[in-house]
Amino acid sequence: MRYVPVMQRAITQIAVRGAIAMFAAFMFAGCSKIQAQALPPTDALTGLTFLVYGDSLTQLTRGGTSNVLLAAGAQDVIYLKAYPAFFASEGITDDNGGDSARALRFFQTQDLSGINVVILNCGLHDMAPPPGSTDPDARRVPPRQFINNLRAIADICDANGIDIIWRELYATQDTVVAYRNEDRVREYRALAHVALDGRARFVDAYQYTENHKLYYKPDGVHMNSIDANAVGQIIGGAILGLGLN
Repeated sequence: MRYVPVMQRAITQIAVRGAIAMFAAFMFAGCSKIQAQALPPTDALTGLTFLVYGDSLTQLTRGGTSNVLLAAGAQDVIYLKAYPAFFASEGITDDNGGDSARALRFFQTQDLSGINVVILNCGLHDMAPPPGSTDPDARRVPPRQFINNLRAIADICDANGIDIIWRELYATQDTVVAYRNEDRVREYRALAHVALDGRARFVDAYQYTENHKLYYKPDGVHMNSIDANAVGQIIGGAILGLGLN
């Protein structure tokens, strides 16, 4: 089961090939944090199959990201719902990968054959207090374990010949989720680099959105659906810029 069916992919490739050109124009428009850059040709990802594993931002931006990757020739873009047995075993109520411990269980137990590139993100749930804890300094996944989990995932990907793209952690200055304060987000961003530097390529979508508060819902974390789709296209364009082929 693939999250993006074959017929939908064919329609997408016809209807959305202009997305990359639009993205390039947006990049050249002089927006605050977005630097002008040349994107590769639209067949840059020919034959590559992507697995996207991440948090709620991944859910919200998946349409825009998938459209750009497929329009650039990607073979398929697969999300967590393509693995219903894991979905059920973890008791997941939405398409949310959760913390790095859950991510590691996924990579340890699922068939990864045919996957060329993993777009990975976790951490915002790792830095949260454990369920039922009243200690504001407690972490669901402490820093050392977070590093170990990411390194173990990288080992599995290496063994399967899979490239990793890590989507950087983020939180806005106005977040009302106490444990996702900027200091803790910076800490876990740095931990991800300790774990994955030299083993992953890094894409930072937040640098394109931090000065646009209207992209976000009042919690300062989640995006509204329209802007999330646009940010998804930005993520896809940034991935194109990595030159994977």
